[in-house]
Amino acid sequence: MNQDEIAEAQAQIGERYFNDWVFFVEHGMGFWTWSKMREIIGSVQRNPKTIVYSCHGSSKTFTGALLINIFLSLYLTFGGKEEETKVITSAPTFMQVKALLWSKVNEIHANSRIRLKGECLTTEIKVSDKTDSYALGFSTDKAARSEGWHAWNLFFILDEGKGVAPWMWETVSAQSGGGNHHVLVLSTTDGVEPGSEFHNAVTSPKYQEWNRIHIDCKDLPSFTGEKFRRYKWNDTAGIDYEREEKTFEDLRIQISTPEWEKEREEQWGKESVLYLTKCRGQVIDELPEQIIPLWKIEKMYENYNDPNYGNVGAESAGIDVARMGDDSTAGWRMKGLRYVQGPVEYNKREGYEIVDHFERCGLLRKDNRLSIKIDDTGVGGGVTGELKRKGYDRKNIVPVCFNQTPNDPDHYETAIDEMWFEMSEIIHTLACPRCDELTRQLTGRKSVRMTKKGQRKVESKDSYKARTGMKSPDLADSFLLTWYQVYQKKHKIGNTSIEAY
Repeated sequence: MNQDEIAEAQAQIGERYFNDWVFFVEHGMGFWTWSKMREIIGSVQRNPKTIVYSCHGSSKTFTGALLINIFLSLYLTFGGKEEETKVITSAPTFMQVKALLWSKVNEIHANSRIRLKGECLTTEIKVSDKTDSYALGFSTDKAARSEGWHAWNLFFILDEGKGVAPWMWETVSAQSGGGNHHVLVLSTTDGVEPGSEFHNAVTSPKYQEWNRIHIDCKDLPSFTGEKFRRYKWNDTAGIDYEREEKTFEDLRIQISTPEWEKEREEQWGKESVLYLTKCRGQVIDELPEQIIPLWKIEKMYENYNDPNYGNVGAESAGIDVARMGDDSTAGWRMKGLRYVQGPVEYNKREGYEIVDHFERCGLLRKDNRLSIKIDDTGVGGGVTGELKRKGYDRKNIVPVCFNQTPNDPDHYETAIDEMWFEMSEIIHTLACPRCDELTRQLTGRKSVRMTKKGQRKVESKDSYKARTGMKSPDLADSFLLTWYQVYQKKHKIGNTSIEAY
């Protein structure tokens, strides 16, 4: 081909890039795609609003990073007009903006086959032209930066949209009209709050303006055998329409695998909220029999990311003592609203061994500022006795039998019922390090029919174990015990009264 023919061919290919964004990615940018990536890219090109709800490890964030570069470069390079083009991205925290989405934006910008528009910085693409065009990333704790975005070509991306603040959703809705405006929301589904904007956009029939795309782990190329694809590249003219294909293993692409899914199924159970959200990408509403909803637990984990959240106040430790079989003694320690240690697990049964172990790891100490709540049912009495023998102040030892009279006997039959239902009311105000096993246990325990007196009941440990096939929820019970406050001096178990010291 002579130079004129090459120039004509490149002009035609530029027009094709503008009209077919997937072709631009696979040919011009030179990146590999699979079917769900292509569906998302095509949806953003054709639809004003696209929402993607997905399992973990599905390439969705990489796809969002591709679209940032696609939108900015195509409209400024091949759009045919010098019009303002802006891409605004947001996520719940700056770490998510910088380390997740924008790390991929930088990687794509640096490795594209053709030169992409602008200078790519940490969370910004600067464009030197006559228009006020750019791409910008920020977290939703920077409300002042959310106002006043105007451009004919305007593209919003909300990454991990389930956690994006409501005001950002309002900003997007207010500014996504009058021009070539597009919105893309990407998110996993564990911890979606019922009634939130993300929840409504995925589930409500009133939100028909959203094109919804669901990604189940069973859709991934690692499950289906689908190959990633792109076009080859002719270094002379950039004109080559021969497609090449490779597996995700060949490309060393990190996506969820059948082995990962199988491990999660065995760990959490295939009917658990964790499995259905993290692996299957489903949006799970709170069920009537579910006591503690996942979204509140996720809020608790988010609180923990702030090192100053809830770290002032009284200290307490809680220990649920193992009874038999594969049960384990578990413990936590908290200060104020913040869990500062745990979970600590131990498999020995003797009281002196349990106390020695928890002392060595720092969860127990002789300190008048530390209130120690002990599951005093059955073998737990041995731990209570050992603490007294070792000289712990009796005022700081709080033996609690899970089936003792609760603080509020009008609404709960036993203390363990009160612990579960009242924790459900306040758990989102606490702070705790993330623990998937704790999450599974907290979301897995169900309520059962009320008593004849109208008291609320939690299913027994034995019923829980038989229903789920999982081990005893010791982490959850010790977690609740750490927080639980005993207000009555004496509690009845049958015809016997016990004293809380």
